[in-house]
Amino acid sequence: MPNSVMLSLEQHQRLLITPELRQAIALLELPTLELTQWVEAELAENPLLELADGTVDPEAAWAEYLQGSPPPRSGPRPEEEQEEPQWVASVSLQEHLLLQLAALTLPKAVHRAAVFIVGSLDEDGYLRTPLGEISLQLEVDAATVDTALRAVQSLDPLGVAARSLSEALLLQWRARNDPYPLLEALLENHLEAVAQGRMADLARLLNVSVPEVQAAVAGLRSLEPRPARSFAPPGEVLYVVPDLTVERAPSGFRVVVNDYPLPLLRFNSFYRRLLAQPPDQETRSYLRRKFHAALWVMQSLERRRQTLQQIMEAIVELQLPFFERGVQHLRPLTLRQVATRVAVHESTVCRVVANKYVQTPRGLLPLRSFFTHGLPSASGEPVTPEQIKRDLQRLVDAEDARRPLSDQALAEELNRAGYCIRRRTVTKYRESLGILPSARRRTDSA
Repeated sequence: MPNSVMLSLEQHQRLLITPELRQAIALLELPTLELTQWVEAELAENPLLELADGTVDPEAAWAEYLQGSPPPRSGPRPEEEQEEPQWVASVSLQEHLLLQLAALTLPKAVHRAAVFIVGSLDEDGYLRTPLGEISLQLEVDAATVDTALRAVQSLDPLGVAARSLSEALLLQWRARNDPYPLLEALLENHLEAVAQGRMADLARLLNVSVPEVQAAVAGLRSLEPRPARSFAPPGEVLYVVPDLTVERAPSGFRVVVNDYPLPLLRFNSFYRRLLAQPPDQETRSYLRRKFHAALWVMQSLERRRQTLQQIMEAIVELQLPFFERGVQHLRPLTLRQVATRVAVHESTVCRVVANKYVQTPRGLLPLRSFFTHGLPSASGEPVTPEQIKRDLQRLVDAEDARRPLSDQALAEELNRAGYCIRRRTVTKYRESLGILPSARRRTDSA
C-alpha cells in the first residue's frame, strides 16, 4: 500500500491551569496576615480598587456594571463582625514542649530531667548535650535520664530531642507505625550514601533493586530534617492571629471566618465612569483589564472565605466530641474524610489547613492538629494513640504491684480490649507516659 498523508480531527480533554487559577489556589494557603499584605499590594497596583467602608458583593457589582450604573456602596459591617481579632504570642519550641509535659504523669525525677532536656534543645530541636553530662548535672541515674528523653521524644513535633539527623528521621517514621526495613536500614547506616545519590551502590549493598531504593528514598523526603522549623526561636516575639473562630452557640458551635484584618474593597467610582466613556481605545482596554482583575480579586476572596468556613464546619462536625469534652476525645481524621464531606479535592483541604490557626473554646490550635493518625482496632474503626494511652494508663494503675504487667502482657490486654497493637508500640507509649518497666514497678509490700 503506498504511503499517504491524511488529515484528521480529534477531540481531547485537558486540564489547563491558568495564571488566575494558580493564583486562586495560592490564596487558599495564605494565612490571614499574609493575605492582608497581598490585598494591600493589589490595592496599590490596581486603580479600579479602593478601600470601602463595608462589605461588597462582587456579583452585584458585576450586574451593576453590565447595566451601566455605578457599583453599590455597602453599608457598615454588622456589629458582631467588627470585634478585634485575638492576637496571641506564638510559643517557642520550649514552651510548646513544656505545655505537653505538664499533661503527662511523670515521676518527679523524670519530669525534672525532661524539663532539663527541653531547655537544652538547639534551635532545630536537636539535643546536643550528652546524656551522661545531664545525668551528672542533675545527679540522677542514667535510666532516669533515658526515660525522660523518651518522654520528650514522644511529644509534638515528631523528631524533637533527637541526637542526630538519622535519629530524628527514624523517630518520625516509626511514629507512623509503618515498618519498612529498607527505609530504616537507610536511615540507620546509609544516610550519607543517600545524600550522595548512590542508588546503584545501595541496591547492591542491600541486595535489592534500584527502584526499591528509590521508593525508600522518596519516603525519606516526606520527613522533616529540622523538627523545630515551624517554631519561633527562644526570645523572638512573633504573633499569630487566628484565621477562624469556633464559638459556642445555642444550637451547638458556630464557625466564623476572621476576615476583619482584610481591607474591604470596592470599585473606584472615578475610573468606573471613565471606563464608560474612555478618551481613547488604549485607555478603555487598560481599564477593562484592570476591572476584570479587580472583580477576580473580590470573587477569589469570597470563594476563599466560603471554602475556609465549609472545611472548618466539616471539621467541627467530625471532631464534635473534642469540642464538647476535650482532647482525650479527639478522633482519627484524614484529609479525605473532610474533602468528601465538603465535596472538594483532598489537595484543597491540605492547602486550607496549612499554616492556619483556629480559636476554639479549647484554646488556639493549628488546623493540622485536628488530623490525627488512626491505628486499627478489632471493630474496624480507627483509634487514636491518645485513646490507647488512656487505657494503657488504666491497666497500669489497676495492676497488682507485686506482679506488674510486662509490655507483652499489656499488649495482650489491649488486644483483648479491641486494639490491634504490638508489644514494641506498647513500650513506646509506656515510655512516653513516663511509666517504668515492669521490673522497676514491682514492689514486695503486701
